[in-house]
Amino acid sequence: FQDPSTYANTGTLIVEEGATLNGDVYLFVTEGSTEWPVEVSIAASSVNGEVLSANVPAGYIVEELNGTYTVTKGKIQDGIYQPNDNTYAVSNEDGLAWIYANMAANNNYEGMTIELACDITLNRAWTPLGTVDAPFAGSFDGKGYTISNLTVADIDYAAFIAFAAEDITIKDLTLENVAIQSTKHAAGVVCIGGDGITLDNITISGSIEAANYAGGICHNISNVRITNCVNNASVSAQRAAGIASWAASNAIISGVENHGDIMGSIGASGIAHGFAGTITNAANHGNITSTGTEPAAGIAGVQKGASTYEYCVNYGTITSTVDNPNSSAAGILGQTPGTTALLTYCANYGTITAEQCYAAGIAYSLYGSINASY
Repeated sequence: FQDPSTYANTGTLIVEEGATLNGDVYLFVTEGSTEWPVEVSIAASSVNGEVLSANVPAGYIVEELNGTYTVTKGKIQDGIYQPNDNTYAVSNEDGLAWIYANMAANNNYEGMTIELACDITLNRAWTPLGTVDAPFAGSFDGKGYTISNLTVADIDYAAFIAFAAEDITIKDLTLENVAIQSTKHAAGVVCIGGDGITLDNITISGSIEAANYAGGICHNISNVRITNCVNNASVSAQRAAGIASWAASNAIISGVENHGDIMGSIGASGIAHGFAGTITNAANHGNITSTGTEPAAGIAGVQKGASTYEYCVNYGTITSTVDNPNSSAAGILGQTPGTTALLTYCANYGTITAEQCYAAGIAYSLYGSINASY
């Protein structure tokens, strides 16, 4: 680049990455072939003792620390980068707070991906993304990283994402040590979702509580696809489940595990409580307890449509405490009122106790068939 004095009349200087500048200059960075971040160092002005304001194009931010000016393409603020037009990368809790604030300002992230750049520990309460009128419409890629200490309290639709639009994907994310409490509905990741959402490779730990419905991964999503997810959180509500509390329309659940203790004052299930669809390669290891008039079940509680269960296994203790014909305890499937079920290659190894009602190793009140099961 040329000497700064040659640009004295224009007030701008085009510089390359790593350039060190001295004198009374403005800083102007062009994208060219240089990748972000671009770092430059500039000395104090000999005219007035201060460096003049940096003049940078849209999409860049300038920060000063001890006389060194860093010019970064795509950096919006601390914790938020935009490496391309379709992606926001989040690196700390300020970045997550910006994601919420930007959505509250009428950006629902449709067509965008939010991704984590590192593990993040939250030191403040979380306000869930999305509302019933403006659901979160982007995708979320955890990139294998962890968000710790997610805390939501005393609201309805408590979750990481309260309302999600249809056909989005949330994947490769761990939510560690969540503390979620809701006045009505709660979930670890998505509370209410549109048709066709995919939830893949997600792990939850901590505790989730709600007055009505609660699920370790999600509450209520139609045509949801849940794969390779693990719940380690305790879950309690009127109707509670380790993975999905209500997935009653063509759900596909595969490769999932529940290790949390699940307590329902009406009904409780290890994987899904109100359910219709297909569950394959699912395992429950948690203790499942119903103190109400719906079943306690290792895999699915109350079937809402014709469903298939393959390679499902229960290892947990299943307990029902109420004297009611619908309050059964079963290793795999609680009941199938008016619908048919096909169970194949399923097994129960847990203790099944119905203190005042009916108990079954595999399924109670079954319409359908059980094949090659133990």
